[in-house]
Amino acid sequence: MNARRHFLKALGGAALVPFVPSWTGARATWGPRSARAAGGPKRMIFMYAPNGVPPATWWPQSTGGDRFNLGPAQAPLAPHKDDLLVLRGLNFAARGPGGPHARGVGTALTGTRLQEGSMPSNDGRLAGWADGPSLDQHLAQRLNPKTPFASLQVGVRADQHRATNMSRLNYSAAGRAIPPISDPLTLWKQLFPEAGEPRTGEEFQGTVLDAVKAQFDVLKGSVSSEDRQRLEAHLAHVEQIQNRIESLPGGGGSSSCGAPLAPNVADVNGDGDPDPDHDETMRSVAELQLDLLVLALACDRTRIATYQYTNAWARMTYPWLGSPRTNHDLSHAGDSNQVAQEAWTSVATYHMELLARLIASLKAVPDGDGSLFDSTAIVWFSEVAVGNTHTHQNMPYVIAGDLGGTFRTGRYVDAGERFHNDLLVTLMNGMGVDGSAFGDPDLCTGPISELLA
Repeated sequence: MNARRHFLKALGGAALVPFVPSWTGARATWGPRSARAAGGPKRMIFMYAPNGVPPATWWPQSTGGDRFNLGPAQAPLAPHKDDLLVLRGLNFAARGPGGPHARGVGTALTGTRLQEGSMPSNDGRLAGWADGPSLDQHLAQRLNPKTPFASLQVGVRADQHRATNMSRLNYSAAGRAIPPISDPLTLWKQLFPEAGEPRTGEEFQGTVLDAVKAQFDVLKGSVSSEDRQRLEAHLAHVEQIQNRIESLPGGGGSSSCGAPLAPNVADVNGDGDPDPDHDETMRSVAELQLDLLVLALACDRTRIATYQYTNAWARMTYPWLGSPRTNHDLSHAGDSNQVAQEAWTSVATYHMELLARLIASLKAVPDGDGSLFDSTAIVWFSEVAVGNTHTHQNMPYVIAGDLGGTFRTGRYVDAGERFHNDLLVTLMNGMGVDGSAFGDPDLCTGPISELLA
């Protein structure tokens, strides 16, 4: 039985270990991550959220190195601190036509500028599509993975307000944007076309939740009270995932990695038609899309993916946070507006919760002698550094995962005032594709050696 494909059945053996640093046996049980992941396929996920971060609460509270404290808005990432690289000192050149949000979205994964065109930015300036392929597509073309999807573009309300260069991160070539899939049901149908086929195979022997609970009972007496709270929170998260995808034949009974049940999006309009593009369903859709992305990776249906949380228009509220204004308005409020800054910090914290959820889910999927996370790097970013200044200096970046031992994590690193093209080169090389430049070559100086193990 393939452990990765049957991860729901085998999940209990790996589900809790990454969350209990006070349990000294945890790391020793699983061994060095780089050794576990050596030789297997690498995976990369690009994860985007709009309108930058609140500088006072998001950035780590130290000067750098391996002794740093995560910023208050980064608190959800605390259980995974040793697996993170928080980067500062990276800038977007963001040259050419269009407003700052459009230029930021266009260059984020392409390292190029926007072409001339007629699409308006939110400030009215006109531009076209980006002038080159995005890194995910370059990797897919060069690596040519033998997976059903060479790459996957997953969205959450990506086209909310307007579908333009402000809502497209991925490009197959200059001027050729790739739209993400923002409807969980559409994504499910594409990932699992066999969903309507009869299911056969052995009966499911036990559940992940039973295994996790058993492991929790073993660990709870030998960990700190803080780690006990982490375990309880993770237990609830695993139960939530299992409830959504317990019918997956890969973990629930078959010898193949088949389809989970169709995702259920609420009918908030009361017209019989589920609405994935609504403030009231945004949170559940975001989680469904993350879970489907994890399934796609676990079933080896893709190894390169983008998770795009909305777009640079950001004309949505976050009802579950009690958000008084739209994402865009909160991020553009003045620094002296305490109410808006506190609300914006809550939004930024939620974005980190999504990243933490993805990390935890990947850690819970067995892969060889380790987990799926061991071979993966998640690159979190935005299109501007700070919403109310539109600056492209000191862009916020988090890399989660060491990509099979490629990166030395657990650090806050100053990249030294260079363009983000060099990060794109570093990621490209880390995935096994040679080259010293990506995007506009005049912006490239080579890979960022400070990130490497």
